[in-house]
Amino acid sequence: MSTIYFNDTAQKYGEFSNFYLASFRNTSGIFFSSVIHFYYANALIKIYPDIARKIRTMQSPIEVYAYAKEYISTISLDEDMKCALMRSGLFFKFTQNKNLKHILLETRGKEIVYDNQKDLFWGVNRDGRGENKLGILLSELRGIL
Repeated sequence: MSTIYFNDTAQKYGEFSNFYLASFRNTSGIFFSSVIHFYYANALIKIYPDIARKIRTMQSPIEVYAYAKEYISTISLDEDMKCALMRSGLFFKFTQNKNLKHILLETRGKEIVYDNQKDLFWGVNRDGRGENKLGILLSELRGIL
């Protein structure tokens, strides 16, 4: 099985990144500009509702990430919750953006790996260490679609 590595939104398969701007709505009709917007807004909504609302209106996923880090470190999200939030965001992103769905489906038969040197929960570093949860969730979604 061949492997697809992704990270930077400007590179091949950058569409798989949570930082890639691909807007969608959740089941309540709330608009999100990217999966990063969705993930952090939903992770923080119960404890920091004003912060979550602000995150939804931010322009840049990088801005969201930098801003949310301060707050996300104060709450407890277990692995199952993190994956559930990410799974939902990915589902909305790829089912509501047909071109992205097509790109994901074209990767059938290939392993998807999030190449990330720092976040070994969501990705894998160059030494092959990491859980690659994002790549696994993308592969699961591909199987559902």
